[in-house]
Order: sequence, then structure tokens, then C-alpha cells
Amino acid sequence: MTRTLVLVVVTASAFLGACGGAQSPQAAPDQTAPIEHLLTAGPWRLIDYKAIDPLDPVTQAILAAQIRTMVVTFDGTLMHLHSPSLSLDRPYKIKNAAGYGFDMVSPDPGGGGGLWSHCEIAQDGHHMTFMAKTNPWSGNGALEREGP
Repeated sequence: MTRTLVLVVVTASAFLGACGGAQSPQAAPDQTAPIEHLLTAGPWRLIDYKAIDPLDPVTQAILAAQIRTMVVTFDGTLMHLHSPSLSLDRPYKIKNAAGYGFDMVSPDPGGGGGLWSHCEIAQDGHHMTFMAKTNPWSGNGALEREGP
């Protein structure tokens, strides 16, 4: 069940980030401000996620239930992930921001490692793709911002 929860968190966070391996320098505030503005502009809905490695049938079914039902909000320090079957808050940091691309790192509050994803926000500010790069949770997904 822990594997499933982490997978769901990675997908939603999609960008969630991770530790483990070389640490990259944090982006300067002037580079992250436009990204934070887009992230915090409204709720994001998980619209797609595909794991790179095959998932067992139970985990795949739980993940499938999150698609189009999970909503992610960002407040500048925490991401809030909510669906009918899950409610989770997790810290995040933006690193390596350049244009509409950035890395999202989400350390494990319990100290057990974290998650790392590379994200790209579309110029319209309403679509975001991510590549979760922390094994065994590697995969590709997309979020869509709700509202104006």
C-alpha cells in the first residue's frame, strides 16, 4: 500500500521532486517567481500518468482511480493532493527554473528520501507535463489547471 501511495503522490506531484543523487542548486527567486505564480494561480487536475515500469494490477487500478479525480493545489511551500480516496500535503521546492521549465523536488517529511520531477508549464499557463524521475516511480504525466 505504501508503494501505491507514493506512486499516486509522484503522479500528482508529477513534479514532486526527489533527493538521492547529486543535489542541484536552487533557482534564484527571480527565476522561480513566475513559475510559483502559475502554480499557485488555481487548482490543477491530474489528467494523465503513465509509469515507465509496468505496475501490478492492484496498483494500476488505484492509480487509474486518481486520473481526472485528483486535484493538486500549491501554496508556495506545500502541495495539497486531494481525490475521493486520498488527501495528502507534501512540501516542495522549485529548482533549475528556466522559462516555463523547472525541476520540482519534494523531500520526504519523514526523512526517507524524496521525489524529483522535471516539469514544463505550457505558455497558456493551464497545462503542465511532468516526468517523475525517482525510481521506482518514474513516469510521465500531465496536469491541467482549472478555472480562468
